[in-house]
Amino acid sequence: MTDEQQKNGDVDADRAEDTPIISVGGPDGAANRIAQLRVTLERTCGLCKQVERLVRARGFDPGARAALAELADHFDGTLASIAAGTGRVLRRLANLR
Repeated sequence: MTDEQQKNGDVDADRAEDTPIISVGGPDGAANRIAQLRVTLERTCGLCKQVERLVRARGFDPGARAALAELADHFDGTLASIAAGTGRVLRRLANLR
């Protein structure tokens, strides 16, 4: 890669950083994204409460172990995919003009 290509690459990277990675449709779209995040987190909290109750009531019986595995899958799958970009998206929303 030449010096000029590197220089242009840096400019392109700066432009990409200034460009929102999502099209939110204005404040309503941003609010809808935040509402979706809230619903997902409320479901996660509900699932945590259920698993907590099971473990407190039954210890580590087969039902509680299955619930713990389901909760682990939720954190590894659903939340991992959400967490991967949520902070970045929220920062970009905060910087929209």
